[in-house]
Amino acid sequence: MLFGATGDLAKRMVLPALYRLACERLLPRQWLLVGNGRGDITHENEIDLFLVAKKPGPALDLDVARAAIPLASLHGADPLPPYVRLIHDVLLGDRSLFTRPDVLAAVWQVAEPLLTNPPPAHGYAPGSWGPAEASELIAPGQWLLGQ
Repeated sequence: MLFGATGDLAKRMVLPALYRLACERLLPRQWLLVGNGRGDITHENEIDLFLVAKKPGPALDLDVARAAIPLASLHGADPLPPYVRLIHDVLLGDRSLFTRPDVLAAVWQVAEPLLTNPPPAHGYAPGSWGPAEASELIAPGQWLLGQ
């Protein structure tokens, strides 16, 4: 679970490190990264998707991109307000908008210890590569910063 997936620190350090590990085939063959980030409040009847993607070119520069899909503009669309849609899907037995129990249990396994005993927050200067304590996260490895 990556909290702050759309944030500056994730974009400059965590995601490039994971990208490099994937390129070097150092990650397990099947692995899952679940990212949680804060974005703008979504509008009613619109799907907002935030992606962290590599910018074109040889450098490993990442940026957050937003794709908005206004449902009202789709042909033949008569979108319901979000909570009406949710209740409608419950009544129909449509589970496509609900998280599966096994996924919820897996996320809770990661989240519960963090909520019960949160790690200390470490401050760092704006524009820096983050707190010095970040090095402990990947020891004995090291971050590849700004190369």
